[in-house]
Amino acid sequence: MRNPFVVGREIKYGEPFCDRASEIKWLIDRAKSSESVCLVSLRRYGKTSLLNQVMGKLNEEGWVTLKIDLMNVHSIEDFCFFIGQEIRKFQSIKNKIFSAIKHIKPSITIGVDPLTSLPSFGVGLNSSVSKKEAILREILNTCLKLPKLLSKPVLLVFDELQQVRKIAPKGEIEAVMRAVFEKRDYDFVPFYLGSRRSILKFMFQKESEPFFKSATVREIKELPRESYIEFVQNEFKKSLSIVSSEEILHTTWKLFQGHPYAVAKVANRLWFCYLENLPKNKKEEEEIWLEIITEIIKEEATFYEAVNKNIFPYVMIVFRKIAEEGVVEKPYKEDFLKKIGMTAARVQKALGTLKKEDKIEHDKEGIHVLDPLERLWLLTSRMDEEQIKTELTKM
Repeated sequence: MRNPFVVGREIKYGEPFCDRASEIKWLIDRAKSSESVCLVSLRRYGKTSLLNQVMGKLNEEGWVTLKIDLMNVHSIEDFCFFIGQEIRKFQSIKNKIFSAIKHIKPSITIGVDPLTSLPSFGVGLNSSVSKKEAILREILNTCLKLPKLLSKPVLLVFDELQQVRKIAPKGEIEAVMRAVFEKRDYDFVPFYLGSRRSILKFMFQKESEPFFKSATVREIKELPRESYIEFVQNEFKKSLSIVSSEEILHTTWKLFQGHPYAVAKVANRLWFCYLENLPKNKKEEEEIWLEIITEIIKEEATFYEAVNKNIFPYVMIVFRKIAEEGVVEKPYKEDFLKKIGMTAARVQKALGTLKKEDKIEHDKEGIHVLDPLERLWLLTSRMDEEQIKTELTKM
């Protein structure tokens, strides 16, 4: 029997998918009106899975949808190569793009993943000409011809777009993309996705930047509580013929504040436990939930330790204190400075780093940790399993 709750990979079109109906409709409407969109969210919030649903529905309506994953792109040549590889899937137009890539040849790059510190490998290109931007312009212009060549409207999605700013810090790639895409017809639509909120908002909302107002920026938030509970209960009923506890699902959502990856992971683990041995009573069900939550919190610690390993200790002190406080209204007030033993200037510098790294958000209520799963890690990172369970039972 197949677990309906997908974790650790993209959710494909046709697989069980939790709600997001309003976002899907909005994105499809934008594509049909030829309006570019930049979809922004924290890591593991399901933006790629969401776009898969949009692309699947558009495919059913006769669209061609292409997706370029920029995560392993390290140069302009790489960028051209991956676009070319995607276009080459269409045998009927394969020869028509040869001129755009005839001057570039494959190369292999070896690097280190910044999150896990493990080796990463990529296949890219070396250019035999000096004008790399000219090659990029040529292959992007080829993309504009796709609707006519294929006799279908085309949606081209660039995933993890912030990578282009890493390749070209002054915005050279964006400038070429803007210049080319401004000439597009109604039936060619570029969409953009990314997980670095601060960088993407800067790219699309800063007046001096090439991408300024070239796409509508929309942020994907947490899963709605009611939608999550209804989705999980329906999938349990369809697959196992049982109704999962609404109380436990509500507590799960509240604990993780609707973090899509976290709440899906809990549902995934509960499903396996119930498949093997259904709980006999409410107490046994709560014990299973407690074990699963504790296990997940300990597992996620490895991820967040890797993500934050290069952040200075004094910045982490400020970060941890914000997590403990929940919301900090006045970070430069004397009582807060005493709690962390720092000057206002040092706190200001730490907050600048945390904001740049998309760790915190400052809204009308004050400063708070942006990622609810990361906040939970900060609160429990110094606890052992028994201490975590004790804290969870207080909920």
